Amino acid sequence: MGLNDIAMKAFLVLCLLALFAAAPAPLRAGELVAIVEQSEGNTGDVQLFDMLEAGRVITLGAGGRLVLGYLRSCWRETITGGEVTVGTEHGTVKRGRVYRELVECDGGSLILADALSDKSGAMVYRAPPGGDSEAPPQVILFSLTPAFHITGAAAQVTVERLDAEAPPLALALEGGMADLAATAHRLAPGGRYRASADQARVTFAIDRLAEAEGGPLIGRIIFLNP
Repeated sequence: MGLNDIAMKAFLVLCLLALFAAAPAPLRAGELVAIVEQSEGNTGDVQLFDMLEAGRVITLGAGGRLVLGYLRSCWRETITGGEVTVGTEHGTVKRGRVYRELVECDGGSLILADALSDKSGAMVYRAPPGGDSEAPPQVILFSLTPAFHITGAAAQVTVERLDAEAPPLALALEGGMADLAATAHRLAPGGRYRASADQARVTFAIDRLAEAEGGPLIGRIIFLNP
């Protein structure tokens, strides 16, 4: 065997190793990966703010339209008609139309709580080291109007500023959701905050170049779980 043959075989081995390293991790049953940002027409039992697990298959009837936000990849999909299979980073659509856009979100800050990894599972944030005031925020938001998704029986969520004097905000929850965009309140660009509901709390910061209000849900949502 000549030197060229040895070099070629070594090259092929390296290529195969690279392919295995790049292969996506297998789906975990019940892993929550996306949130429903909009639901219009015939979308079956899928509703606004629903959390969707990887592998879920959704059939859209005539006039059915979904907007899904993928929490870790920051892909946002608008799907009209057909059948969509929810993936880990984006969906697979058959017999329908899909428009994808990459939006600003803090993908990767969320992890699935192993103890809650069935369909009713919850997304949680990596715990910060140290106290809330000194530690880096657990998530960065890209809007001055966060939305809050709460698991549990809390009646309200409280938002406190950590880096400046400001009165706390108390937002009533409806169906476990509160959206600052539906109020007259706006947070400060670059501000650091803590959101709490019962025993759950999350620290977050508003990006200095955040949009004035609204924007894709995956770029402004906070999850609070007991």
